Amino acid sequence: KETEQVRQSSARFQVLVSKLEDYKRDKDPPKQRENKPTAAPLPAPGPRRNLSDTEIKTILVPVGDYIVGEDIPAGSYTLSSDEDATVYIYRNVDDKSYDETYSCKEPSYTIGKIILKAGMSIKVLYGQITFTTFSGIKMWDLMKAKSPVLVYTGEYIVGEDMPAGSYTLTSTKDATIYIYESVDSKSYDDSYGCEGPNYVIGKVSLKDGMRILVHYSDMTFSPFKGLGKDTASHC
Repeated sequence: KETEQVRQSSARFQVLVSKLEDYKRDKDPPKQRENKPTAAPLPAPGPRRNLSDTEIKTILVPVGDYIVGEDIPAGSYTLSSDEDATVYIYRNVDDKSYDETYSCKEPSYTIGKIILKAGMSIKVLYGQITFTTFSGIKMWDLMKAKSPVLVYTGEYIVGEDMPAGSYTLTSTKDATIYIYESVDSKSYDDSYGCEGPNYVIGKVSLKDGMRILVHYSDMTFSPFKGLGKDTASHC
């Protein structure tokens, strides 16, 4: 009788072991199933690209009022026109009076650089103006090589658009240069005016971080080489 009980117990034990192995097999798949290739994860989404001035080569802007950041992307631009044209720059949309004005007039039809920031507004009068993404690399390289460079009317940052240094300036016609000690200065710290062509400003020292405005006419920037009998200041 005990032998029969042992045999039955052993049979029940074998059944339990079999069920346990089945359960384990279902819970832990075989090796070949574990090695089955899975779908590659989707790549993380890249950063959103916003419209920037580096993506805009040229914009033809007719007469009208425009808001920077809405109608035209913020950035630095060179302006040109085949006819007389004027652009007024307002630092804020609600300003009643303009901060800067530039004109495309004969013999110069190019405004070398203006800096437009989001929130500013501009007004174009008397013609249409082509806005082109500003590139000052050539001007920088020539100045670094101590070569004379024709600097168009416009707004420039020393250390970004041109190297710091001491320059002799010569006007092509009536011209004025305004010098600001920093980019954010509200009023200029120095200015020089020339009446007529070929007037010379003997020496102007420009430091990194200064902002300069060239108005009314282009100026030739030459490296200052000291005073001599052929160098005279007429301004």
